[in-house]
Amino acid sequence: MQIALNTDSFQRAIDDCAAAGGGTVLVPEGNYLVNPLFLKSNVRLNLAKNATIVASTEEAAYRATEQTKYAEAENGWLPFISVADAKNVAITGEGTIDGQGAVWWERWRANIRATGKKGGTDRPRLIYITRSSNVLVDGVTLTHSPSFHVVMRYAHDVNVNNTKILSPWHAPNTDAIDPIDSQNIRITNNFIDGNDDYIAIKAEKPDERFPEGVVDNIYIANNVLRQERGIYIGSETSGGVNNVLVENNQFEGSMYGIRIKTLRGKGGEVKNITYRNTKMIDVNIPLVFAGYYKAAPIVQAEVDKLLSEGGFTMGEQIYPPDTDAKQPFDKYKTPHFSNVTIENLESTGSCVHHWCTRSTLERFPF
Repeated sequence: MQIALNTDSFQRAIDDCAAAGGGTVLVPEGNYLVNPLFLKSNVRLNLAKNATIVASTEEAAYRATEQTKYAEAENGWLPFISVADAKNVAITGEGTIDGQGAVWWERWRANIRATGKKGGTDRPRLIYITRSSNVLVDGVTLTHSPSFHVVMRYAHDVNVNNTKILSPWHAPNTDAIDPIDSQNIRITNNFIDGNDDYIAIKAEKPDERFPEGVVDNIYIANNVLRQERGIYIGSETSGGVNNVLVENNQFEGSMYGIRIKTLRGKGGEVKNITYRNTKMIDVNIPLVFAGYYKAAPIVQAEVDKLLSEGGFTMGEQIYPPDTDAKQPFDKYKTPHFSNVTIENLESTGSCVHHWCTRSTLERFPF
């Protein structure tokens, strides 16, 4: 039996809809195997119940051509679904977008076995929103991304609502939602069950257009979060993070709960952050505020060597001893947190009730 790609029909429908001034591309019930898709301004991609768009796994399909270079993600791969240089775009419905990530995860593990090094997320994103505005992801199920599921970079006015994001526990680096250098982001009413960060807010580099921070006005509310590693700010905060409200979220069985983590060289100002009405069940470490750590190697002998100088490990990070040499303050490299508020946090079944590294408190007081 020959399995046919449906890429051309999907992309033609998107392009025709955009050329007509906008509208809705309806995906009926069924399974559709496609290569990367490029959404355009004023187009809604609506997946009917029991409709599944399945991503192909051929590496060549995710390498940009001269015509698609504009949609390339920061790691050199095309995402499966891109929203680039667009506005008024929506992905909605009751259907599923399946990234077929297992193939990519095994390639990643093979590289670890060959090199002994973890490496980065050298794999495609599932949905990548860049230099775009007024984007909605609502109602769909996103699963088995090769790497991060939803990334927004240099975007504003993006809403991810009522969405299921699912990955198995062994899926590496499959963050659910990552707002990067973006503003006016709403992440609400979602169900997330996976392996890595639920939400990772990152401010990679300063921009004079955003003096208060390149990440500004983030609202995260009413989400149910299972198995993964928490709602994060960092590790990149050099561009500044301002005005984040996180409320009415429930964590279940995750490694971390609320976490602000950044490190020398990637630091910057994180301010006006509020966590309110949070419930945690069987979360290992509910709170981590850390402005000083190093990534731990995957080889235990290398970890032991670093720990021989003092310090400790937590998760996949090494926290150096307080005898480590101090360095001069730099506005865009030294982590500094201020006006961080936690109200009405309930945590049951945790290993540690709260955690702040001593180095963080001494070097970067709140």
